[in-house]
Amino acid sequence: DILKVDKSIEVTKGLIARSKGERYLPDLYFRQAELLIEKSRLVYFRVLEEAGVEDKTSVTSLEAVILKQQAIAVYRRILSEFPDYPDNDKITFFIAHEYRELGNFQEMIKTYDELISKYPKSNFRFEAWLILGDYHFDKGDIDEAIQNYRSILKGPETYAHNMARYKLAWCYINKDKTNLAVDLWEQAVKTPTPPEPGTSEQDTSSLKERPQRLDVRQDALRHLAYY
Repeated sequence: DILKVDKSIEVTKGLIARSKGERYLPDLYFRQAELLIEKSRLVYFRVLEEAGVEDKTSVTSLEAVILKQQAIAVYRRILSEFPDYPDNDKITFFIAHEYRELGNFQEMIKTYDELISKYPKSNFRFEAWLILGDYHFDKGDIDEAIQNYRSILKGPETYAHNMARYKLAWCYINKDKTNLAVDLWEQAVKTPTPPEPGTSEQDTSSLKERPQRLDVRQDALRHLAYY
């Protein structure tokens, strides 16, 4: 609950104060940011419960927003003070995610683009391309969406490729290029999807924080039957 998170935040602040110069200091800052995000989530759901409404978009919480902004500031401190920290690509991805949660889409785009350009080997770039593609598709900017989905398909096969094929096909449907869409759906059906990094059949705990994935192959089959 919130009281437990508050306690953890205070403990972490104390550890940070006593750990200046230690090699694990960025890990403590990372933990602090995660706790601020966790508190923002709890605060928001408390406000949502008190409001008694089902439409989440109709409820806002200034406290939750401030907590997210504080977390972003901590993340940025890590990037600034510890440029060689091995998880800086993950931190950049998390910053973009928080901007997305806050509805600050310009900063979201800027930060995802920074991730892609600064960390060209990061596994997080695939998710960034998917999110950017979805954002532009929803905005009706089909060409920009196509560019992002295609970026995924330029490299070796990953968990994101079939999703990119599936969504790129819908871009082509919108541009009246049905043959290209059908080819992509056929590829999605025929191509096995590799597991996401950090997941395994034996350990499902790492799946909890990951987005729910559409069953691309099943959906592609249905679309092939129609088109």
